[in-house]
Amino acid sequence: RSSAKGQNTGLGKLPFFDFHANQAWASIAALAMNLVSWLQLTALPTGHKARGWDIKRWRYRLFATAGKIITRARQSKLLIPDKAPETGTITTLLAAIAELKNSLRQRVRRLA
Repeated sequence: RSSAKGQNTGLGKLPFFDFHANQAWASIAALAMNLVSWLQLTALPTGHKARGWDIKRWRYRLFATAGKIITRARQSKLLIPDKAPETGTITTLLAAIAELKNSLRQRVRRLA
């Protein structure tokens, strides 16, 4: 299963002739795969449909969703169209990440 996940990360054919550029490309692809795996395990509830998606589906369903970042009163906000196919999944992910951020802040404050 892990090889199937890594199949669509851009590692099938390295894009550069230079070894160091390909090494950087492979490192970024591994980082992206680890980030998606982390999001699947920690930010999505058990049984959510996106927990079983491969990296290609994440790329086409979530990362390709058009949004607009606006800044108002020194706060940034992400606007996502209501008609986007995975709006619910994106809002679930953002809410879970915000919750993780707040719980980590509380832990750091307790340690300080």
